[in-house]
Amino acid sequence: MVTPEYKKIEQFISGLPEQIQSMVTASDLSTIQPLIRLAHKLTDQAVAQGKLPKRGEHLKPQEPKKKWEPSNNRTFTPQQQTQHRPAPAKAFTATQPNTQGKGGYQGNSPKCNTCNFHHFGPCKRVKCTNCGRNGHLAKECRSNPNPNNNNNNQNTLKGCYECGKPGHMRRDCPQLKKGGGGAAKGRAFVIGSGEAKDDPNVITDTFLLNNVYASILFDTGADRSFISSDFSKLLNITPTPLDHKYTVELADGKLIETQHLIKGCVLTLADHQLVIDLMPVTLGSFDVVIGMDWLSANHAEIVCNENIVRITLPSGEQISIQGERRGVPLNIMSCMKANKYLKKGYTAILALITEQPKKEREIKDIAIVRDYPEVFPDDLLGLPPARQVEFQIDLTPGAAPIAKAPYRLAPTEMQELSNQLQELLDKA
Repeated sequence: MVTPEYKKIEQFISGLPEQIQSMVTASDLSTIQPLIRLAHKLTDQAVAQGKLPKRGEHLKPQEPKKKWEPSNNRTFTPQQQTQHRPAPAKAFTATQPNTQGKGGYQGNSPKCNTCNFHHFGPCKRVKCTNCGRNGHLAKECRSNPNPNNNNNNQNTLKGCYECGKPGHMRRDCPQLKKGGGGAAKGRAFVIGSGEAKDDPNVITDTFLLNNVYASILFDTGADRSFISSDFSKLLNITPTPLDHKYTVELADGKLIETQHLIKGCVLTLADHQLVIDLMPVTLGSFDVVIGMDWLSANHAEIVCNENIVRITLPSGEQISIQGERRGVPLNIMSCMKANKYLKKGYTAILALITEQPKKEREIKDIAIVRDYPEVFPDDLLGLPPARQVEFQIDLTPGAAPIAKAPYRLAPTEMQELSNQLQELLDKA
């Protein structure tokens, strides 16, 4: 009698470790071979993560019995079964220190100082006493302190990361609101000009800033507007010190601080002069980065698919600024980039290129044709007149057909040729 396929699958799943039984059952495979391959893959992953012992390490014999035998032969309700189900996992993990003591741990997972087990990543067995969630301690909890928790009552009250005063968090700090925004997002500061050209969320071009050409980036990912520290020296404006430091967080996690603001910069867009305040920081490929503080104050609207910035002036007039188009190189180099090249010893060549209009060719410029102006008029007078065309070949008087003596063969050659022709005819 042949065992049905589903019976083989049930027997195979019942013999798997509990750590991977649920995942194999959830796969809902109808054939045994793919199920075996999936179980092998999940088993290798569990061994690599330290959830299952390696080959040769065994559990205590009495623990599997405890895992399946209910105590006192009582009838369990579904609610009691769900509460008792995590117990086998605890019994399994408790045996790891004993096996390690006998043979030593042979896996690749590092040992956690919190739970004294081997695993990768942060320890998930740590439970916060403030919010009750796993994965972090109470001192790392971002939730508001729980007054019913004795540990929070014993510890000192947490303070603001911005001003250091207790009673509020950093996002509610009055000094932060007074300063005009949170930490600036620095994604735009570390991307290069080549990446910015391919990014549809940013718009770049060259504009006048205090009558100096600057490579400008309009970026909605920046909270504030910034200017390169080297380029700010060309504006001849004394920076104004701020009453507090401003921390800028870049995309790579690097933090830079600035405590100055260049006020009253004049930005020329579409023949309109607009005032902008900029913070000097160290930038990469751009001279100026215009962020959300200036864009929102001027009611700017960025149309990414058209690469256009629309700005509403105080008079109600709306202007449109076309950004650098994709695939079209810049025809103007920024002053900072040119200055860097000159300092490195590059040769600078100033050239003026003008486009000459193409001159049309006349009949007098074409050889031979200019000798027959009546044959090549500027304008056609009409169709040529109809005429009869005769074709004939005139022979020279006294011409006769060419007379040439035929080629004669010797009798022996004639006989040989005759024999060869006869053989060919016979074969045909």
